[in-house]
Amino acid sequence: MAARWCGDPTRGSEPASLRRKNWEEILDADDDSAQAKGELVRRQTALLLAPMISAISLCLAMPALARPRPGVDLGIHITAPPSLAVVPGLPVYYAPTLPYNYFFDGTTYYVFLRNHWYAAPTYNGPWGMIPVSRVPAPILAIPVQYYKVPPPAPPAPAVPLGINLPAPPALAVVPGFPVYYAPALPYNYFMYGNVYYVFLNNQWYYAPTYNGPWVEIAVAQVPPPILAVPVEYYRAPPAHWTRPGPPPWAEGGRGYGHWHEREERHR
Repeated sequence: MAARWCGDPTRGSEPASLRRKNWEEILDADDDSAQAKGELVRRQTALLLAPMISAISLCLAMPALARPRPGVDLGIHITAPPSLAVVPGLPVYYAPTLPYNYFFDGTTYYVFLRNHWYAAPTYNGPWGMIPVSRVPAPILAIPVQYYKVPPPAPPAPAVPLGINLPAPPALAVVPGFPVYYAPALPYNYFMYGNVYYVFLNNQWYYAPTYNGPWVEIAVAQVPPPILAVPVEYYRAPPAHWTRPGPPPWAEGGRGYGHWHEREERHR
């Protein structure tokens, strides 16, 4: 007796070859579906991980790109914005009450110290050294009389003064002045605004460190507080300075009192 297919009675008899084909198609479809699902899962995983990978990569790159360079400590620690005054004829400001070459052009603060320029985004830093080519022209055009510490004169060789100090000398404040002198040295030796000055043989010199190199400067480049120091704080005053009080050149002989009154007017 011929064998009959005992499957779904509603579908009737179905050849074996067709039955195998259907199961193969089903298996192939399942395989295709599994592959499609796997591909979908991989794509979804990639989409989910991409932002995380980008974030990690950015974090790893940030220290090299965004870490600011440490600021330079200039020894300038100001507790509040200083009073500023306009430099006549220029769109810049200076700080008449500070013992520094301190300027402002409306957006950036500048300091000239020890023959170098520094800039900062705020009045108190952080300061970064900049080349003179990056200093705005109006700042470079400021007349010397608005510098509290003389800018470098045209390049001049250092002058050997015979002052050879093995260590920083002891300094004392000149009473009533923002200036220090060296009572133990046999020189007219002063310090103002972290710069050193010597008056020797009727000539002024200044240096960025306590032991030089010393550069000759004109009396007009010497800060007014230095010029106003009373004669009694000169360790080797010229012989013709016979009167106590301010030296002859100090504000036309009017001395520190006149300089102080002028500074008060700028406050």
